Formats: sequence, C-alpha cells, structure tokens
Amino acid sequence: MDAHIELTLPARTDLFYLVRLHVGAVASRIDMTLEDAEDLHLAAEELCMSLLSLSRSVPDRLAVEIAWDTATIEIRCRLIGDKDDGASSGLWANEGFPELLSKRILDALVDEHGVTMDGDQPTTWLRKRRERPLPST
Repeated sequence: MDAHIELTLPARTDLFYLVRLHVGAVASRIDMTLEDAEDLHLAAEELCMSLLSLSRSVPDRLAVEIAWDTATIEIRCRLIGDKDDGASSGLWANEGFPELLSKRILDALVDEHGVTMDGDQPTTWLRKRRERPLPST
C-alpha cells in the first residue's frame, strides 16, 4: 500500500464517527464513488463493532490502520490495553467471526474481510477495491 493512517481511540462505539471521518477522507482522496465511500463508512463501523464483540476482556483502546493505494483501501482494527475482567464478553475466531449479521453486512459492503490472531488478540480487517484504479502519479 502506498500510504496509511493510524488512529487510536477509546474503545467506545460513540467515537466510531472518528473512524468514519478518516475512512471518508481516504475514500475521497482516491476518488471512490459516493456509494463506495458510504459502503466503507458502514463497513468500518461494523468492523470495529465486530472486534469489540471478540474481546474476552474490557478493551481500553482501539487501534485502526487505514492503508491505501490507487486501487484499494484496507482497514485493520485491533484492541490495545485490554483489562481482563475475568468474563468472556464475545466470540473468538474459532467460534465463528464475525457474528452472522456482521458477516452478512461485510459480505455486502466490501470485497474481502476476516480476522487474524496475533497471539491471543484478534485483528479484524477488510479490503475494498475501486472499480477502476486511478492512474499512478
């Protein structure tokens, strides 16, 4: 990928507008259609919510990386500073990620998505391609 933005924020759903803001700026920068940009807004929020549902502890912060080139945007989300509360609050990858509704939403909005495990911490990701790549500069 040619460029990227890294954003960390408290792991609170009311702050996901910050993720949507950055995703929209990148989509605009690579001249995605309005429809594709709106799909990315929804998909990014769903990706973040799915990650929170995977956590077995109380998450402190969410790290979001948005990477792009002239043809593709990729978003990765991971949790930072989990505080173990002793309770399982969500699903793990081997139990079916993302939850059925999240999977269907992401299937409809992006080209690829999934989860990878870094030790015992999940990272959710998605990838959306432009219909026609911009010419390289």
